[in-house]
Amino acid sequence: MLVQITINHSGSTALIADMIAKASGNDTVIRNPKVGIYEVGHFSLDNLIVERHRSFCDEIGLVYAYGVCDDYDQILELMPEIEKSDRKYAISITPVKKSSQSPEGGWRWHKWGPYIGKHEITTEYLYDEPIVEKVYCFQIFEIIE
Repeated sequence: MLVQITINHSGSTALIADMIAKASGNDTVIRNPKVGIYEVGHFSLDNLIVERHRSFCDEIGLVYAYGVCDDYDQILELMPEIEKSDRKYAISITPVKKSSQSPEGGWRWHKWGPYIGKHEITTEYLYDEPIVEKVYCFQIFEIIE
């Protein structure tokens, strides 16, 4: 099941995460579009989760522990056990916008895990994709009692 988590907004780790978000052209505010899902402007929610957690796919029995999607519904469609399980999960999603990418490189598909979205990826860099304007990197955490 998806659960709410406690996020530590203070300290040097939070400050560094906020700086990374701003450098990536993202908002540093953590949004909660659905219980247990957190849209974050950086890739480091795991460093801010207060509860004990882990993100190893083979240990928690999910198809993917991280990857790339068009929206969070695709994660839940691919892995419905996240919502049906007695185990506790939280998901972070980080937007990656084509408009914030450099034409001289930038965000590359293969470095962020499998793409589970609906588009056919045709280039190495998001900047060069003719149709895709934004994707989300996701990471799934199991919250341990």
